[in-house]
Amino acid sequence: MFNDYVGRSIGQNTQNNGFYLFLDVVVSSWIYGNRAVPGVTRIGTLNGVPLYENPFASGSFTLPASTRDACGIYLQSASINDGDEMKHEFGHILQGEDLGLWCFYTEIAINSTKSARKSGQNGYRHQCYYTETDANSRSKTYYLFTYPDFLWNDDRFPIAPLCPGYEPRTPCSN
Repeated sequence: MFNDYVGRSIGQNTQNNGFYLFLDVVVSSWIYGNRAVPGVTRIGTLNGVPLYENPFASGSFTLPASTRDACGIYLQSASINDGDEMKHEFGHILQGEDLGLWCFYTEIAINSTKSARKSGQNGYRHQCYYTETDANSRSKTYYLFTYPDFLWNDDRFPIAPLCPGYEPRTPCSN
């Protein structure tokens, strides 16, 4: 859900109230279901979900809502034409739909942000964290069902069996 830059710039930056901006956006999106991040530019749609350019300059993240047209996938500038990144982020939309918004915002968003902050430290791979591999699995299944000839990029967006040493589990299954 959050890559390394977004995790650090939003989740850690309490000196500039970045953490509170993140909480405000998440809570407002969850409660009202249609509030976009301030300063966004809409760049298109993917499977009925609005795509926006991330106003935080770098990183991609997703905010599921009660309907797809009220959701948002926020892409870093470098990912605006990156279909693989879009499909991964769409997996987080599917998590919100399948597991519920309560699960998404109380477990997935929080734990994904924590994981992103550790990305790259001592060989840690955020892409292999359970919140990310679960999103990848959901998106891969969706696209393979919808487009039988679809090819998923397992190197960039692995599913759990491709991540030895990382805990494979379903969010909110405890």
